[in-house]
Amino acid sequence: MREMQFQTSALLIRGGAGSGKTARLIQELGDWIATSAPDRRALVLCATPLAAQEFERRVAEALGGKVPKRIIITTARAFALDVLATPEVLEFTGRKPCLILEYEYKFIAEDLKLSGLRPRRLKEMLRFFFRSWTELEDDNTDWLLRGDETEIHGFIKQSLAFYGRMLEPEVSNLAVNALRMENMTERYAYDLVLADDYQVQSRASQILASMVASQRIIVAGDENACAEAYDSYPYAKGLDEFVTLHVNAQEETLTSCHLPQGISRALGNLEESDVLQPLHTKNAQDAPEKGFKTKACKTPRTELAAIRSYVKDALDAQTPLNRILVAAPNASWQKNLALELMAAGIPAAITEPEEPIRGDIRENERCQEARFVTLLALAADPEDAMSWRAWTGFGDYVANTGVWYKLRLSAYDCNETLPRILDIVAKDPELGVKLCREHSQFEDVEYSETSFALRKRNMALRKKAVRI
Repeated sequence: MREMQFQTSALLIRGGAGSGKTARLIQELGDWIATSAPDRRALVLCATPLAAQEFERRVAEALGGKVPKRIIITTARAFALDVLATPEVLEFTGRKPCLILEYEYKFIAEDLKLSGLRPRRLKEMLRFFFRSWTELEDDNTDWLLRGDETEIHGFIKQSLAFYGRMLEPEVSNLAVNALRMENMTERYAYDLVLADDYQVQSRASQILASMVASQRIIVAGDENACAEAYDSYPYAKGLDEFVTLHVNAQEETLTSCHLPQGISRALGNLEESDVLQPLHTKNAQDAPEKGFKTKACKTPRTELAAIRSYVKDALDAQTPLNRILVAAPNASWQKNLALELMAAGIPAAITEPEEPIRGDIRENERCQEARFVTLLALAADPEDAMSWRAWTGFGDYVANTGVWYKLRLSAYDCNETLPRILDIVAKDPELGVKLCREHSQFEDVEYSETSFALRKRNMALRKKAVRI
């Protein structure tokens, strides 16, 4: 792990649910806006896109108007993708900041089976890689064991680079390493950086926030509320680490509770159990009483009926339909709830803001949506290697993995693009057979972001020379 120390002014705000952490951040931001020069910039990193929208709404409400353009309110992932989109960083990574889709990743997963490792071992290894990326463990030169770990890691990194995609766990990792390049940190420096729900962000996202704070950084969080919300592998230890990394850090603990009494009592019951300790829910008697009820149901059927009854009572009490939201734990429950409400004559719509494209890539009839999206991607960019890989792998039980592995190695060895290799094979099958030379075993391919970026640049120069 690289040694890191930050000299900027730093404040850590701790507090339990409803203790006013977000309000405290908004207050700090408002004070800063009132006293800072018009050319000063601030960055706010929230846990999820919805949290960012709500934070922006509350800031606008506090200011009595729109949020100034010099205030950027976003997620760490979105900010990292912006960093990765700059020309200098594109040259470093060799990849556009394009996150791989769920169905696209299935093709890489199929290719990984060529390693001969047992599926369970592969899954464990990939989880280790992903967590290590989010925690910047790859800073250590010896973080991988020689053999299987090095081979699989090199293969998946090379595959992602070749296909021009990124996995979510590596986005902030790549951004942190990009900002370590000369003068990059200064380009993305913000005078003030705020981070809400710090504990649910990955370690790489947390470090990214510190790297771009040029004068002051304020983070808020609760180590007891660490759950995966948007970033993979949230890092609750980051709250303590924040104090260690920032030599001028100060701490502030909020103990008051601003939640309605019913919610506060529910949290208090949890506090008395062994599930969550400690939760800061003091002074709950000062909070206003609002409608918060719990109801135990013995079966799913009675639970659905209870929700239907509750919604109907709310509508009879003149509650506007667009003010009623029913939260469900998964897509199946969403569908069952919607059917239950509509059967009672209550209009219901299922909200699916980021529903992934699913389906069995091995059967064309069960992945029609994925195939349609792939065709659109190829229409937009005929050079998109990942979409070509997907399109020619649909409908095959092993996704044509063996052929594609040879094609990919041939393209890599010849410094050619994948569409170019496909064109060669289509026009001259015999030459295609020669290009797809036999590989007796899963090859150990050394990989680095810089080396692959240089190869990509050489390929682009070669294509340009051919056109001339």
